[in-house]
Formats: sequence, C-alpha cells, structure tokens
Amino acid sequence: MSDITDFLNSKAYSQCTIESYRRLLGLAEREIGDLLRLTPEQLRYWLYKHNDWGDNHRWVAYCAIRSYLRWRCGDSHPALNLKIKRRDTAPQRFLGDDSVVKILESFNTATPKGKRDLAIFCVLLDTGLRCSEVCNLEIKYLDLDACHLSVIIKGGKWGNATFSDYTRQVLIAWLAERKRIVSKSFRYVFCSVGGNTPGNKLTRDGLKVIVRGWAKNAGLSKLSPHDLRRTFAIMTTRNGAPSRIVQIAGRWSSIEMVERYTRGLTIDDIKPYLPIPRLVGLD
Repeated sequence: MSDITDFLNSKAYSQCTIESYRRLLGLAEREIGDLLRLTPEQLRYWLYKHNDWGDNHRWVAYCAIRSYLRWRCGDSHPALNLKIKRRDTAPQRFLGDDSVVKILESFNTATPKGKRDLAIFCVLLDTGLRCSEVCNLEIKYLDLDACHLSVIIKGGKWGNATFSDYTRQVLIAWLAERKRIVSKSFRYVFCSVGGNTPGNKLTRDGLKVIVRGWAKNAGLSKLSPHDLRRTFAIMTTRNGAPSRIVQIAGRWSSIEMVERYTRGLTIDDIKPYLPIPRLVGLD
C-alpha cells in the first residue's frame, strides 16, 4: 500500500481522483494480489467480475491500474496491452428551470444556514464548480467587485470563474453572517453552521449531505453537487452560450467534455432557433 501512496503522491491528481484511485488500487491488491504480476486476462476478468459496477466505475478502475502500472514499470508491463472500450452512458441527472426555482424558494434566508446554502447553490449554478472546489474556495481568491473567483481545479491547476451580480449579492449577505461564526484566520468562503462543529471547513461528504437536503426540502427525489455542474452546462447552452464559451467558463479541457455534460439537451432545445418563425415574422 505504501507503493500506491508513493504513486499517488507523485501525481497532481484532484483529491477526488486520489481517493478513488486509492480505494480501487487497494481493492485490486486485496483481490488479485501482486499487481506487478498482473496479466491482461486477469485484469479483464477482475474488471468485469464486479457486476454491480457501472461502465464509468469500471473505466475509472481500468485507468487507475494502467496509471499505476505505467508509473511502476513504464510502458512494458503486459497488462497495459489490454484495451477496453468506454461505453457511452445515458444522460445523467440535471435540474430544469422549475426545479431550480423550487430550491431557490426553499432556502430560509432569515437563518445563517439559509444564507450560506443560497450562496453555495448560486455559486454552483453560476460557475459549475466541482464539490471539492467549492469546499476549498478561499476568501482571498474571491473578487466580489469583479464577480470573479479562482480555485485549484481538477488536475491541480488554477481555474477561474465568473458569477452574476445576484450571486454577488447573496455572497455578500453570507459573508456578513460568516464573520459571526468563524475566526479571522479562517481562510475558506464556506463553513459549517450549527451542529457539533460550527465554523469548520466544509468537506466533500458534508456538502453532498447538504445538497441532498436541498432536494428533500424542495420535494425533489435526488440531487448531488455534480448534478449542478451538468445543470450549469445545459442552462448556459440553452441560454445561447457557444460551446467554446461554456468550455472556458466551466474549465473543461475540451469541447468533447462539454458535449458529454450537455447530453441532457433534447431536440426541443432547437425550437428558439428554427428558421421558419423568423422568416415569416413570427419570432
């Protein structure tokens, strides 16, 4: 396991990727044994024997083992010859306009928690930040005058985002409340409120619980922080933003990634752009 730790420490992976790779590589070691003796046939069998894994989970496990073996052995390890195809997944969950309104209306902004949650929700929806990025957002990298923020993103790089004036206003309201909860040395924009540990840094798991609570309060079935990243991509596209602008604003590495995140679009989304209404004067 120390070998795996050395591997992960040598990479500029996001915390989420580190946790996933550590878990999957540890599982592979326990179930397979010495990974350096792994054959392509053994790797294929191991990947597909887990019937409860989805295609995305299997792909992450495949990438984790390939990355580890390449780090440990270079390109010569025989298991690296195994090729599997990443299957397209069905469109994943995102919010429609009505659901967004329901969540916005569910926040009780007369309370510190309501002010914080509204600010988090607006930042997630306006910027498409990932769960860990919201938790790690620091005050000194939040520019309220310019409506900009900077944060370490996936891959260990710096990424920038912009947000609306409405989000700026709810952030100002939350930060005024935050002063009464945290010490002056506290670096992060968002913190826990109430409970046993008020004033502590939010964790990824803690934020996921908070977001699930929003769904419950708004009468929705399920919701995760990453659903809001997809919602950001789909809503900005529906609002007319070109794919290249969505890519830059969402800090995606390629247009293809934007296309993956906007698979929830349907043929009805073309209706505002159909030619006939404009030509006959009905637009």
